[in-house]
Amino acid sequence: MKKGIITLVIAVLPVAAWSFYKPIRVLAPELNGLACINEKICLDDIRKAKDAELLYLESASLTNNAIGNFYNNPRTIFCTTEECYKSFGFKPPSVAHAVGASGVVISPRGWNNTKIIHEFVHHIQAERIGVISMLFKPDWLIEGMAYSISSDNMHEVPQRYIDAKKHFEQWYEELGNEQLWEAAKEL
Repeated sequence: MKKGIITLVIAVLPVAAWSFYKPIRVLAPELNGLACINEKICLDDIRKAKDAELLYLESASLTNNAIGNFYNNPRTIFCTTEECYKSFGFKPPSVAHAVGASGVVISPRGWNNTKIIHEFVHHIQAERIGVISMLFKPDWLIEGMAYSISSDNMHEVPQRYIDAKKHFEQWYEELGNEQLWEAAKEL
């Protein structure tokens, strides 16, 4: 009886996670109806593959040059429709979302270097600091770093993110790039 219940839970758990925690779908976007052109880039409209690949490469290069290389290149989902973006559990007003160190989902409104770099910063943070640890870090570090490194113009951004960006930039200027991740872990 006990083995039967354990087997049932093991069989049902992935289906339940897929149904109720939609961001997990970045792990197998093909099951969500997307096409992957390689292990890093998946799309709902394969005709946009060259645009997605160029944005990915530019954004990854700029991010890596600013704060260090990815440990693992993030799988990035490029959605050309809001329906695709919503199918991963996200909705407006957000334009992109990092799913821990598993991947990034880009809405049709987020197809630009600024938004992608912002999420790539969160991906590196998850790799370097840890997904759970990020929950306990100050907002000025997590969001301030993402807004700063992405060179966001801060247009139509809540004041708390403008303040977070300023705080991060002051801290980072005093700290220097070489000690970034050690100091971030210690906060």
